[in-house]
Amino acid sequence: MKKIFIFFLLAVFIILGSFSIYANKIVYENDVIDRLNPLLKKTTGYASLPKQVTYNNGQDYDVDKAKNREFQIPDDYDTLVVDSPEDINRLTFSGGQSPEGKNYAEVVHKGAYVYKINFISWNQIPDEIKPYLQK
Repeated sequence: MKKIFIFFLLAVFIILGSFSIYANKIVYENDVIDRLNPLLKKTTGYASLPKQVTYNNGQDYDVDKAKNREFQIPDDYDTLVVDSPEDINRLTFSGGQSPEGKNYAEVVHKGAYVYKINFISWNQIPDEIKPYLQK
């Protein structure tokens, strides 16, 4: 009976430990949780975007595929977003190809959840943020 009790106790600890690790991952790496979290506030940050966007996991835009109406989905941006000089986050969001001369984004986000982005030019970025972005 003692062996069964020890086995049962060990199984409970393993299950609880696994659940706590999984719950920790969900809470700190899930943008859905951030979206619903009432304790987080919306903040605005700024990000440098690539001049050329890739499509369908790293491929270039293909005009022939577009003519044949094949889907070409832009890859997500995975970039640093500067809210303030003390608050820099790595966020992943989609937005497609930026317009000519507007290779920066104003990102409104709540934790890891991105509400919206606006493509902006270098001149629209606040001066205190500019030193932290690539020109």
